[in-house]
Amino acid sequence: MASIAENLSESQTTTNSCPKHAANLLKGFTLLWEDGTLCDLFLRSSDGRKIPVHKILVTTCSQTIKRNLGCLKQGETYKCGRVPHTALSQVTCYIYSGVLYVNRETVEAVNSVAELLEIETLKTLCKFAKDCGTQDALTEEQVFHVIRRDGELQCLKDDTSLRKESCDVASLSRTSGSILNNGHGVTKPAYRSKNDTFPEEHSLCMVNDDHFAEVVQGLKQFHTDVSTCDVILVAEHATFPTHRAVLSACSDYFRAMFTVGMRECEEKKVTLHGLTSVGVGAVVHYMYTGELQLSAASLQSVLEAANALLINDVLDMCLDYLLETMSVDSCLTRLHQADCYSLDRLEAAADDFILAHITQVAKLPQFQDLVCDKLCEYLDSDQLGVSNELEAFRVALSWLNHDFTARRQFAGRVMSHIRFPLLSIEELVRHVRTVDFMRRDEECRALVMEATRYQKCPTQQILLQTRRTQVRSANKVLVVVGGSTVEGQADESREEDRWEYAAALDVGLLGHACCAHGSGVYISGGRSIARGRNGFRLYDPDSGVTELAPLRHARSNHAMVAVPGGFLVFGGENGTITIAQVEMYSSAGVGKVAVEHCGKATLQV
Repeated sequence: MASIAENLSESQTTTNSCPKHAANLLKGFTLLWEDGTLCDLFLRSSDGRKIPVHKILVTTCSQTIKRNLGCLKQGETYKCGRVPHTALSQVTCYIYSGVLYVNRETVEAVNSVAELLEIETLKTLCKFAKDCGTQDALTEEQVFHVIRRDGELQCLKDDTSLRKESCDVASLSRTSGSILNNGHGVTKPAYRSKNDTFPEEHSLCMVNDDHFAEVVQGLKQFHTDVSTCDVILVAEHATFPTHRAVLSACSDYFRAMFTVGMRECEEKKVTLHGLTSVGVGAVVHYMYTGELQLSAASLQSVLEAANALLINDVLDMCLDYLLETMSVDSCLTRLHQADCYSLDRLEAAADDFILAHITQVAKLPQFQDLVCDKLCEYLDSDQLGVSNELEAFRVALSWLNHDFTARRQFAGRVMSHIRFPLLSIEELVRHVRTVDFMRRDEECRALVMEATRYQKCPTQQILLQTRRTQVRSANKVLVVVGGSTVEGQADESREEDRWEYAAALDVGLLGHACCAHGSGVYISGGRSIARGRNGFRLYDPDSGVTELAPLRHARSNHAMVAVPGGFLVFGGENGTITIAQVEMYSSAGVGKVAVEHCGKATLQV
């Protein structure tokens, strides 16, 4: 298979940061915490109750736990002294969410936990909470955001009412009553629903806007720390020391592997078969840092690893890279990759690119490998990037001739998507009829006959409308017919780069009716100066304006609609005479529908 980024230098590497990684990482940890899975440390309060946590996450926030990391064994309990259980649970919620809920009564206790665990940012939040509680009368909807500006933390009040979005990731329960006992002396946080109200006793919500980024920053130093890891990934001959909790927080694949009783739950080494060390190394680096390094040489391996390990953020970053580097030479490879990895956005972008550059793409060897269905999809599109239908015909012809013996069975099907009626008689004779199978194949011969008839009988074209008579266009076009200008305003409002001259009418018209149908615009009646007109015309982008059979009655300010097989023209006026008649244009000519006073009508031909 061709390189996925063949238009780039093999040595060119880009480092991309994902703005969603930190929030998604904490969300993953929170889901694990909610389920009580992979928690490898217990924080014990003064009353003996324990709160399960993930040691690696707490370490990124607490200097105390970080210093004692080497001494804390798997599943060990860390005694937090005389810390109240409620305060300890609130601090735990903060670690997982970056959101602290306090009031005047609890802020001191929470601050004592922050000092014990040496969580510097949390101590600052407690100080802000004390100041805010002193300055303002507390209400149940006071929210404060703590942000870092110029190296210093600042506290800003959020005047909007508290919403679920304020907590974003955790939406955690905030009272001691929401900590449930699981029967073993270990407590597990219960999560509040979207409809929960703000508890009256907790009057301040302190949101650390930088918490997620701080966690990722703290996690980076454990990326290659063998002494703290609990599982080693093996890909090819390379090893990667990691933490089960980090892997599970970032990857649904690893979460299932380590939480549903598979054998890997107990193994120290996990071999990832079928993945390269380059790909695994890149995604592991991303999990710990939020940064992904991509190059033309590594992209394929990274894409395979992200797809196999179900890391959607990395897939999205690979997708963005693929989209940014798409070219004529690579678009067909992009299409293949989109199909392999079910990347719908990439497939849509590749399709659009191929359609826009179809004449160039058709010259590539890979184009000849397209399946018939995909080729027909392109040829049928209104967005096909051809200047005329002859180019579309040549694209189809090149694909068929690549292996005509095997593909001759598809000739009629492929050519049915070429809009032959839009070709002139001369083009049909010189370029289409000279192709042998276009004369011999029954379906192809019928297509040529259809196009010939369409071109030879312009007055009958309204009855010959099909998908093949529609003009291709990637953009909708507005056609303005006749009318009058207001002196002194016409030139001022015209944009020369948006409007262009299309064709001339034989006479100026006012009060006429227009109807877009098929590949053209039909124009009926109208008046010129004070004289009524009964003309019926067709404007076609290829052939210009053609006079058709005139109306029986000159009329203006009337209505016209397209119906199967023709047009109906309603009412209008001719000078001072109001016309109470309906005329129908059809292949037999123009008829008149006499309208009776009872509302019924009969057709007179």
